[in-house]
Amino acid sequence: MHHGWKQLQQRASEIQEQTDSQRGALQTYMDQQSCVLLQKNNLLSQLQTQLDQTCSEVLRWVPGTVLCVRVIRARNRGRGGCDC
Repeated sequence: MHHGWKQLQQRASEIQEQTDSQRGALQTYMDQQSCVLLQKNNLLSQLQTQLDQTCSEVLRWVPGTVLCVRVIRARNRGRGGCDC
């Protein structure tokens, strides 16, 4: 009976080590994905700023574009497109 108990303790210890290892791997993965998401959000923010600036320039330099911009807004609403 003592031998069986030692086997159970050994198996429980192995499972705990595997769990700890997998938990660490999951945390590493989540940290990496968080970093990737932050980078993509930063890029998206930069692109949105460029798009906003371009839309403003179009409004300044091309007469009669207000209607065109409104159509673009309507088409892109909900798709993350131009909202200038």
